[in-house]
Amino acid sequence: MTIKEIVKLTGKSETTIRRWISSAKMAHISAKMADAGSAKVPADFTLDETIAIIRAGGNHTLADLLKQNAEQDKKTALTKREIQMIQVAVRQVTEDIMEQINRTRPAKTELPPGKIEMLHLPSPEKNERDQLNQIIRKYASNQSLPHAIVWGQLYQELYYRLNINVRKRAQNRNMPIIDYIESEGMLLQALSVAKTMFR
Repeated sequence: MTIKEIVKLTGKSETTIRRWISSAKMAHISAKMADAGSAKVPADFTLDETIAIIRAGGNHTLADLLKQNAEQDKKTALTKREIQMIQVAVRQVTEDIMEQINRTRPAKTELPPGKIEMLHLPSPEKNERDQLNQIIRKYASNQSLPHAIVWGQLYQELYYRLNINVRKRAQNRNMPIIDYIESEGMLLQALSVAKTMFR
């Protein structure tokens, strides 16, 4: 995670996070910060480093939650053997479908050897979250604004229209704001507001 991502996660200022990094007293974290400063790119901390930084700030509960989530993700990850089994199953199903298509295709539609036939499949629809993200990115790009500013404008408008402070509620649940909006079923409302504001 970068410092900005840790700021967003903890709700603390960047200065506070930098102070935590200094107090973490881990040589490789300090070295990473120095390298990032000289290269003028944000330092990217590993999960263990991020947890150490948050612990240095005294937020042991959040650090424990991050560690538990990481361990849970490892438990739910597919093994190499399971991935291979899925690949075999998908390959078999694909071959069966292609065989059925070839059997049901009329003879007159067969293509000459060497020519590739394209299947005309319907294009998948974008979900509401992707549509919202696309609107924000496009508007930010057109107006030469940082994405965070545009997201902030949307959250403020949601507050005025719905009387819900999504920032504060997401912070209270210790989750990203967009995840909170989605979990509360407000994504469609947020998309509608964004379309009105930014198009």
